[in-house]
Amino acid sequence: MKNKNKIKIVIIVAIIIIFMSLGVYGYFIYKKSVTNNMVLGYNDIEVNEKYQPPLKIEKGTSFQKEPTVTNNGNVDCYVRVKSLVSDSRVEDGLSIDYDKENYKYNEEDGYYYYQKVLKPGDTTEPLFTTVEILEKASDDVLNGFEIYVYAESVQTVKDMNMEQVWNYFNKTE
Repeated sequence: MKNKNKIKIVIIVAIIIIFMSLGVYGYFIYKKSVTNNMVLGYNDIEVNEKYQPPLKIEKGTSFQKEPTVTNNGNVDCYVRVKSLVSDSRVEDGLSIDYDKENYKYNEEDGYYYYQKVLKPGDTTEPLFTTVEILEKASDDVLNGFEIYVYAESVQTVKDMNMEQVWNYFNKTE
């Protein structure tokens, strides 16, 4: 009888060891695989311009300058553009025909905000097309000047309009 009890105990212990081993083995060989495909969006713009400089800088002349912005990224974006003259004394002697139909000027930050979403591969309308040197211009204009065009963009955000997106990114902390 003692031998039968010992045999039963050995069998029970062996069964327990086998089940525990199977559980540990199952834990270590369990494998679950999930594939997440993700495409990263990037926001990339480029300032371009058609520019026909005047042969001679003199009062009363005008010349073509058409700055545009192209979306080279793979996401929709909003664009804002700033235009600065290299010498502030020259500004009063120039007339620049800014596009007020497609751009909205913000006096607080000095940017012209393009009023449409710029899709990948698309180009904005020109910020302006013609620069005229006025008759009343000072002689400083005749010494030469440059017009700098700088652009920034932000990716569009679902359920947010252009002002909300730019305000979000303009927060100072």
